[in-house]
Parts: sequence; structure tokens; C-alpha cells
Amino acid sequence: MDVSEYLRYTATQEKPPNLSVIYLSIISSNLNSYSKFLYEIQVNIENIVKLGASSSFIIEIYLPQLYFVKHPKQLRVTFVRSLHQTQDSDPRSSNVLGALRWGLEKYVILKIATLDPSGFGDFMEAWLTSRDVKVKGSRHKIEFKRFAKRFAMYYPPNVVFGASGVGEAQRSGERVSPVRGAVSVTRLEGRDGFVRLEFSLDPPPITYRILGELGVAPRDVKKALASFLAVVAAMLSPSKAFGGQSPVPLTTNLEDSRRQRVSVETPYEVDLNLVDRIIESYWCKVKNI
Repeated sequence: MDVSEYLRYTATQEKPPNLSVIYLSIISSNLNSYSKFLYEIQVNIENIVKLGASSSFIIEIYLPQLYFVKHPKQLRVTFVRSLHQTQDSDPRSSNVLGALRWGLEKYVILKIATLDPSGFGDFMEAWLTSRDVKVKGSRHKIEFKRFAKRFAMYYPPNVVFGASGVGEAQRSGERVSPVRGAVSVTRLEGRDGFVRLEFSLDPPPITYRILGELGVAPRDVKKALASFLAVVAAMLSPSKAFGGQSPVPLTTNLEDSRRQRVSVETPYEVDLNLVDRIIESYWCKVKNI
């Protein structure tokens, strides 16, 4: 069972989740599967990525229109109005950018589950709390508030795509942007069975600071962002570990996600080891407050 999807489901329920049950029933019995899947992402990346002459990072998604969840005109409207969508409950009902962001979240969640199984309860609590989910047995201490703040600041999907605000401020309509995204869509094309996104890799100074604190040299920041986006794209490709389906489907039926095809053109070399080092550094930094 994919614990990332279970967390997503849990975040939509009214009943507070019991993290110990999640750990005992899911994490402890699926770690080997997660490890195999994370290795498979490296293979997917090697198959879909090529270096290009453009300064933009380009993701192209091919899918027969029959299986595609969004009409091309609907895609254009959704992107223009929701570029900072972060917490969609179902990737198949979100815009494509929301699904891409979920791909990175899924990778980070499964990576931390394999890196630190015994400490994964802390991650789950912070992840759910960031979505205003009250967790059964939550500590509710000042230390945890500090933990949750650092969690949001250094959380890789927030660093790459940005966070649009959480909690009471979000519900009241007040615009709060604790983290600005390092990448932005500069061009979108959509037509029958095809979507092309061009991402600008022109991060703000805060990105250099945050990634610097996670051990990334300034000269490698854009390479790191390109590598994260490559992971995102690979999560849309069909995967043996997911029974031939896509880890992040863009189809109304999971079975149809076998037809998804993704290609990537990047101006920077992709380094999955760099991505993994950043995630590990992020988790160490958040835990050791």
C-alpha cells in the first residue's frame, strides 16, 4: 500500500487519524516495495530526459484524448488561475500543475519513509498538520510548532513550487505566502492528447538561501531544481512498481494511466543523487531543531 496516497486520503477525512496504526499497518510491511520503486524512478528518468539548448525546463505529456481528464481549454483556464495550487485532494481532479506537485510530494514521502522509518510518525504529523488535520495523540507543544514551521520552510515541494498559505489565514481568504516557489510556468500548450509546459529556472534569492542551508552550492541550485522537475515528470510515467500504472495518473481510470507518456528537455544535467541528498538534509535539519 502506498502510504503517500493513504496520507492524502486521510487528510480529507473528518476523523482524526491514528499515526501508530498507519505505521504498523502500512510502513512496516511496505518498505521493500518503496525502495524498489525509488530505484525505478532513476530508470524512468534515464528513459525520458534529454539535454536541450533551451534555457527552459520542458515537460511534454502525451495521452490519447479519450483518456485525458481535462479538456484543453479547461487546462488553459485552470493553469492561469491556479499556478500556486498545492493541496489538491485528488490528482485526477486537479490541474496538471497540481498533479506535478503531488508527484514530488509522493517521492519525498516515500523517500523519507525509507530513510527514517522509526521517525516517520513525526513527518506524518507535520504533513497532516500543514493541512489543518487534527492528529490523534498530537503533541501540541511549542517544540512541535517550531518543528512544523521548519517543515514548511524546507519542505522540497514548497521550495520548488511554493506554498500558498495554510491554516486560518487560508480559510479566511487572507493571502499568506510563507514560501515562494523557485520555478514557474512561462508557457503552456494544450491540445488533444498533448500538454507542453515550459518552466523558468530563475529562482529568487530565498531559494539560494534555503538550498544553501541544505548543502547545495549556488552553482548547483538550478541543477537541483531541474533534477526535482525530472523526478516530477518521471512520476507521471507508467511504473512496474505500480502494476504498470502511473504513480500520478492524469486519467479518470487508473488502468488508463498505462497510456501516459512523458518526455523532458532540460538545460541542466539531472542528478537524482543530488535530489536524495537534499531530501535527507532537509529531514535531518527539520528533526534536529
